[in-house]
Amino acid sequence: MRRKINKTWWRAINKLSRLLRPKEAVTRHQQVGEILQNGLKAVEIAEEEQLEIKLGPKSDNGYHRFGNDWWTQPKCPLSFKYLSIDLMYPDAYFIDHGHPNSNISDDIVDYMCDMYSVLFDRKLESVLELGSGGGEITKALASRNLDFVTVEGTKGGVRRLKEIGIPPERIILQNLKFMPRLGRRFDLAMCTEVAEHIEPFFASKIVDNCIFHADAVWFSAADRNRRPNYHHSNELPIEAWDNLFAHMGFPQFVELDGRHGRASRLYLKKGTLPIRNGV
Repeated sequence: MRRKINKTWWRAINKLSRLLRPKEAVTRHQQVGEILQNGLKAVEIAEEEQLEIKLGPKSDNGYHRFGNDWWTQPKCPLSFKYLSIDLMYPDAYFIDHGHPNSNISDDIVDYMCDMYSVLFDRKLESVLELGSGGGEITKALASRNLDFVTVEGTKGGVRRLKEIGIPPERIILQNLKFMPRLGRRFDLAMCTEVAEHIEPFFASKIVDNCIFHADAVWFSAADRNRRPNYHHSNELPIEAWDNLFAHMGFPQFVELDGRHGRASRLYLKKGTLPIRNGV
């Protein structure tokens, strides 16, 4: 009898908690039209959601209360939605706002060149940069006479590159989610603090952009040890990226020293180093 009462009691509690719990549901992008075709209704929704991020010297309205995994949390009204990158990343974003300055950028590129030379016993000559940020790393690549191409997805980012003197022929304006093959190879692909800005469903596309164009990939990405912001839709521990690169044919890596938050891994194509029997 006591067991039956307890069971009834817990059923009542669970039912009440479901009623009191806020409703959480994933919603679609805004509907832009519909048509009735031979008795069947077809609808069209917007390709992306419009969210304008306003930035000032001490302000950023991209911060929120939904947690670092907001993109996969139905409680967040923007979960599973694809946000307009040009509205999210205005010109102001590319000046300061956490981007490395010239001294830090020089140090990163010097470290990159040194590590490549030690590992491959030859000089680094060509680099594909995926995501340019404030452009200072791009400038450091140019100042060392490296053969480089930088792919930047936002109009504001491209304007910034041109403002600081990067030759237009070295710049490709292209959303990394839809980046085509470039028709050439590089010694190294570089993707630092970019992947966390791109929705989780496109993680393998970012990796593919890297590994298709080079046999060595310089990589870092933000984890969740920071305040949630709509700029970051895919914060993951580096071990998650280790697994994805390995799954896609780059199971070897050199653990870098993490300097300036822009040097976590140097991923290598399978067979690059003669690693056998786990050692």
